[in-house]
Amino acid sequence: MHKTLLVFVFSLVSFSLSAQTSYEWFSKGKGNFNMGNYAMAIDCYNQVMEIEPESWDALYHRGYSFLMKRDYENAVADFTEVLKHREDDEWAYISRGSAYNKLRKYELALSDFNHAITINGDNADAYNNRGWSKKFLGDKIGACNDWHTSKQLGNQEAKIILTNNHCKKKKKKNR
Repeated sequence: MHKTLLVFVFSLVSFSLSAQTSYEWFSKGKGNFNMGNYAMAIDCYNQVMEIEPESWDALYHRGYSFLMKRDYENAVADFTEVLKHREDDEWAYISRGSAYNKLRKYELALSDFNHAITINGDNADAYNNRGWSKKFLGDKIGACNDWHTSKQLGNQEAKIILTNNHCKKKKKKNR
């Protein structure tokens, strides 16, 4: 009986340390990411997933670190795995779409941005990025429309994008 109690207490202490360690690794990962140390951030998020294999937040952040490191294939893989478990994660769709754009897989990117907009029609980043996919696919009017929407939703860089891409002012619809 005494031995069983000792094993139980050890298990509780071990679990508690794992949770704390996981949090510490995650915090270190965010700190490294914020300093631009994407490789170190990836290592930290790997440690989180060693402790908590189903930490979809760590997997998402690792994917975003891959994206910033320009390792687009690994970014896509991580975001795809996140989306298997969090189907309504608009940011995973946007991030994976951004990686697809960088890989010149514009149709896949467009699909991801469409999913993100279906989840949240007020996401300025989804419209902004979808505009780039449309531009690369040869749909300038569609791209300009998305950038106008992005601007209306508060994206500050959309005004510059609209000017640089010679987009005309969006006509107001008559009601």
